[in-house]
Amino acid sequence: MRVLVVSALYPPEVIGGAEITLAAICDALAARGHEMVVLTVGGTAADYVTPSGVRVLRRRIPNLYPALPLRPHGRLARAAWHGLDAFNPGGYRLVRRAIAELKPDLLLSDLLAGFSVSAWSAAKHAGVPVLQRVCDAYLLSPSLKALFAPPGSAGAMARSVLRWPYPGLSRTLAGVVGLSRAIVDLHLRAGMFRDVPTEVIPSALPVAVPVPARRDGPLRLGFIGQLVPTKGIEALLAGFVASGIDATLDIAGTGEANYEAALRQRYDDPRIRWLGWVGDKAPFFAGIDLCVVPSQVFDTLPTVVIEAFAHHVPVLAAPIGGIPEMVTPGRNGFVLPLGSPGDVVVALRGLDVEAVRDMAPAVVAAAGGLLDPAGQIDRWEAAMRRVVEA
Repeated sequence: MRVLVVSALYPPEVIGGAEITLAAICDALAARGHEMVVLTVGGTAADYVTPSGVRVLRRRIPNLYPALPLRPHGRLARAAWHGLDAFNPGGYRLVRRAIAELKPDLLLSDLLAGFSVSAWSAAKHAGVPVLQRVCDAYLLSPSLKALFAPPGSAGAMARSVLRWPYPGLSRTLAGVVGLSRAIVDLHLRAGMFRDVPTEVIPSALPVAVPVPARRDGPLRLGFIGQLVPTKGIEALLAGFVASGIDATLDIAGTGEANYEAALRQRYDDPRIRWLGWVGDKAPFFAGIDLCVVPSQVFDTLPTVVIEAFAHHVPVLAAPIGGIPEMVTPGRNGFVLPLGSPGDVVVALRGLDVEAVRDMAPAVVAAAGGLLDPAGQIDRWEAAMRRVVEA
């Protein structure tokens, strides 16, 4: 099958786990004989072929500025950018030209920021079915802040204006695959994907290492990810310090320079290790007993949870978004409120260190399909066939 993948970001241009898991899916489908071509708007305007045989077409973004590198932009520039992203004629032309050149059997639509949903219209007018992969809430709102803004607020008005064509155009899709039931249901409640078949296919990673030897000593906690308030880093740090438990905390990741420096100064505790950006994550996971995922806002299917499971590390995670779908309490982790320092204190003081360490041998089995990449690709192939044959 010849598949045209449309995504604003594709490695090496990466913001989060969605781009990494998309590349893994494309690599696996290419290995099974599918012709995979990715159209993206980021980085240099140069085409290339990955080692797995995926052809990547990089084009200049048809908007005021690219998604990467991350940098602040003025209010007017951001408003104009998102206004154009309601339905971008430039995105339509990019996708229509790629379809005319490649003649794909299927368009796999992913992150459309920069293209806009005009990509759907381009495929419809060319007679190519579209399978939409839903990783986040961008189709509902330009930001999570606006998504959950109360009725009548400026955020709610922005959401309504900037996404007005999306629900109607979403009815032209041939199928939708969400990473979690939570993200699919969030869209359905907002009026998206009416009368369109939907299903859930979570991301999956292979088991990375053998079960580690049992450890002794103080409990070793870890956090890995962007150092931003929405990831809960402040609640975790404040709660950890206030809890007074016999434990250490490793922090892997970076944030905006001034914000990160302020965190390091405020939480200068000998039990806290600041590791910075970590390329090879295996040593990080080998050095902890429990990975803390204190997300503060909707999180579709955080890749860090799957990465922890792949290294036989249980998680302590917030009951937000798709996280409860990933964790089997008592077998591969805990799902507890972590929204405030007080919540974190209660959660940490309630941990049984021996019970946490007893989980390691059972983590993989409890993770199920999250650690079955081959099964994930089987389901993707089936979904693609259904869309094309329909």
